[in-house]
Amino acid sequence: MRKIAVALILVMAMGAFASDIEKDAVMFGSIFSTALNASGKVPFKVSPFIVEDYGVFYFVHNPMRERMRERVARRWKRMPAEKKKEVARKLREKKGEMVSRIREGIKRGIMAASRYGDVLKSVPDNYWLVFVFQSPRSIGSVSYPCMVVKVRMKDVRLFSKGKISEEEFLNRIILPPLPEVKKAPPSTK
Repeated sequence: MRKIAVALILVMAMGAFASDIEKDAVMFGSIFSTALNASGKVPFKVSPFIVEDYGVFYFVHNPMRERMRERVARRWKRMPAEKKKEVARKLREKKGEMVSRIREGIKRGIMAASRYGDVLKSVPDNYWLVFVFQSPRSIGSVSYPCMVVKVRMKDVRLFSKGKISEEEFLNRIILPPLPEVKKAPPSTK
């Protein structure tokens, strides 16, 4: 509720200075942020940026990610070698499941926010909504410098009006392909 109130204040503050597209983008960004933060596990900040004649970019950042990475690195350094091997093995086993859960979570967050796609009244149908996830430098052992996910405004509008199903909408969200994980060459011992 507090986030929606902040979003309304932002929209009112932008009133005289912002274009209609900017106002709509900020409102949808607040809705998307609320959808992502609904789990309460990891706080995300969402910042909209408009690229004329292309779309609306939503930069998604987790300010706590860097501190968490530092803590994990310190804990890893103090960990005995045998424990490191065990933890690494468990992470490799769960990697596919983790990547799948994160990708599905992103799609579900976009879908939840898109239910309110009608707030994007001024955004043209040919625009892209582009979600740039800046935080995850890696998911398990798969590295992403960032992850860019996008969907056409036309599809968001169709979904919010109930003209396409959830499944059809999820299929129209474009996620980057998973990079191939290179296997270590066989040992010649």
